[in-house]
Amino acid sequence: MSASIPLKVKSLSLAELGCQRSEAIERSTNAIYLGIDLSIVLPYSQAMPVATPPIDRVFKALSDPTRLAVLERLSRGPAAATELARPFDMALPSFTQHLKVLEDTGLVHSQKRGRVRTYELETERLQEAEGWLSKRRRLWERRLDQLDDLLMELKERK
Repeated sequence: MSASIPLKVKSLSLAELGCQRSEAIERSTNAIYLGIDLSIVLPYSQAMPVATPPIDRVFKALSDPTRLAVLERLSRGPAAATELARPFDMALPSFTQHLKVLEDTGLVHSQKRGRVRTYELETERLQEAEGWLSKRRRLWERRLDQLDDLLMELKERK
């Protein structure tokens, strides 16, 4: 079994590459870049869509204070769109864009009865985000414990 070697990659600025913006654009469209033949890779990389993982979309939706307030309100129970929009100083069409983001992300679902659209909180996506955060918390707690152990060991050596 061969050991994997960590690869460090540095993002270079245009100045570090020694070229102007127009040169960089020309180089990026060229099949040979920095001595590497990309003609085999380019057709595949351009054809592949870049999908956003669902968890990223959840955190992006949660990053807006308006949407966060809507979720807070929906945690107390379902509500009509007009009721949800009432505390905010914005037009209803603008506010419904926030509701659409929440619904597209899977944080809420809506149901229309007559002329009234009612929204309800969906907890599954929030639980996924909580699980993701819990994993990261455990990882960093372990790392910080290891750092603490190392620091204590170094302190004892002195």
